[in-house]
Amino acid sequence: SIGFDIEIFGKNTLLVRGVPVIISRVNPEKLLLEIAEDLEEYSSIKSVKNLKEEVLKSIACHSAFRSGDNLTNDELVTLLRDFLACDLPYCPHGRPGIIRISFDEIDKKFKRT
Repeated sequence: SIGFDIEIFGKNTLLVRGVPVIISRVNPEKLLLEIAEDLEEYSSIKSVKNLKEEVLKSIACHSAFRSGDNLTNDELVTLLRDFLACDLPYCPHGRPGIIRISFDEIDKKFKRT
């Protein structure tokens, strides 16, 4: 229901026929393995709604742009626009996506005080 088209293919194999467009730049095999590992941590979750939310957080985290990733200008503009449109500019784990630094703090860092 979140955009994956997956079939059971034998005893220990899944056949992935489709992935959500939003993660098209990510290796789907690696992402699904990471999500499967994360699911072990969620074994105590009883509600399907809460489990789905945790899986979506996991997908967001594992498919996010990382430091050192090469982005095109279009990707940078889209990322910034999407970020500024967020209600909560935090990662799924609560880390801030933006911080405020005063001019005084910047001056101190550059020893201009």
